[in-house]
Amino acid sequence: MGGAKAMKLTEEQLAFFDAFGFIKFAGLLRDEISWITEEFEAVFPMLEEQHDGSKRTMIVPFVDPVRAVRGGGN
Repeated sequence: MGGAKAMKLTEEQLAFFDAFGFIKFAGLLRDEISWITEEFEAVFPMLEEQHDGSKRTMIVPFVDPVRAVRGGGN
């Protein structure tokens, strides 16, 4: 995983967050998306209910089975 980079939110971003409750960071995970996708796809076979794309699938807790998030990844 890449190194963490500090950033400061702009006044506009803070106002948007206050109004809508989220902020979009386009491209923030661009360097990480490959291993995130691999881990995400590795978790689905572990589920009792299979994701077929017809409805939202929730995995709780998702982080537990993901090795890269626990520091064992790429």
